[in-house]
Amino acid sequence: MNTDVWHPKNPDLYRQLRELASNALATLQERTLSKDSSGTNTLTDFQRQWLLMTNAEHMKQSSAFKECVELLLNDELAVEHAPPRERQPGHFAELFLVPFLTRFVAEAETFQFNTSVFDKLYQDAENALYSSTRVFRSSSLLRRFSMSVDELPLTEHLWIRKLSEAEKSGKLTDALGLRVSYASPDVLMASFLVELDQETPASDTLRSVPVDKFQGVASALRLFKSGAVRLGRIEQRAARWYVDPHTAGTLSVPEEPGSVFGSPYVLEDEEADAFQEFYRWMSSVDTSQELAAQMAIRRFNSAYTRHNDADRLIDLMIAFEALLLRERDELSYRLAIRTANLLRDNRKRQNTFDTMRKAYDLRSDVAHGKHVEPQALSGIIVPVEELLRQSLCFILEAIERKEALSAVVERLDGAMFAD
Repeated sequence: MNTDVWHPKNPDLYRQLRELASNALATLQERTLSKDSSGTNTLTDFQRQWLLMTNAEHMKQSSAFKECVELLLNDELAVEHAPPRERQPGHFAELFLVPFLTRFVAEAETFQFNTSVFDKLYQDAENALYSSTRVFRSSSLLRRFSMSVDELPLTEHLWIRKLSEAEKSGKLTDALGLRVSYASPDVLMASFLVELDQETPASDTLRSVPVDKFQGVASALRLFKSGAVRLGRIEQRAARWYVDPHTAGTLSVPEEPGSVFGSPYVLEDEEADAFQEFYRWMSSVDTSQELAAQMAIRRFNSAYTRHNDADRLIDLMIAFEALLLRERDELSYRLAIRTANLLRDNRKRQNTFDTMRKAYDLRSDVAHGKHVEPQALSGIIVPVEELLRQSLCFILEAIERKEALSAVVERLDGAMFAD
């Protein structure tokens, strides 16, 4: 005997919502056939959702819809798990019933009522409605990024994964203006995204999106290896379909600006494990007492958002100055020799010295409004970016050892004339 048969917690709500869903399909079919003499009984997911959206106000006036709202308001457990300001008719109407009908209509293959689809969706809805916690999911598309694995966990609640074809279709729908607007076409071609889950008590509203978590992933990718990866908008939704009025579907911050420059970022199969370790290590380094290091990382990231090489070079050199300069004189020489000494185990010091002197001179010319040949700028950006990438990693290692940035600079000066 099967003892695991599912029974709805609120049978009256189940029956009334079933009637409402059936009526919704019948209404949509009637309105579709009145406009389409072909009598087709099958529509795409997009067409069914669009029909429901355009007929939502009509649905809300039905007695079945109003009865569902009343049943929810009288459901003590559902009300208990809703934040105080959401315990009102509009909340349950707009943020439970309409999303439920939208999902049901989208998943139905025809206008005929499908009991198995309804029951599965109702169970999901019930689990969310009566849950003591809510899980919210924030995500950001990774532009110009690819990797060979479909999913790469970074922490228990943070990961990079590949978009499914259905999700790509949904992003395209969003971009066409039904829900959100993306800024540039290459977002539509993104194949991977960063996702973060946060759990809060059901009676609370979610705190602001931790933008720093997403920026931390972008920083780690850029410091791990070269490649022009950029974040899209950070979008926040309920991980379960039951939504929150103040967070779900909102866009917390705009995507990173910037032009298409540099090679696309490709994380190879053999690099996946190493990047996981690198991300976790970088996240563990406490830079709260080293504001200069924080500034350098911000400027390193800022270089990826610039539209021309001159601005990128200025960002990169400001990052170097924040890390390695404390004086006001002989800046070009001091910066070049300190960078050469910092990276002496990885690179020939003379080559590093010459590159940094040239970069600083070009930066000074740009900052003072002098004409600089585009070829000179484009030729210096990549080597300087790589020197900064390596320097930042060395500095983070020093900070992890509890070595102050000022002590690092003193040590580099002490090694100035060493072999």
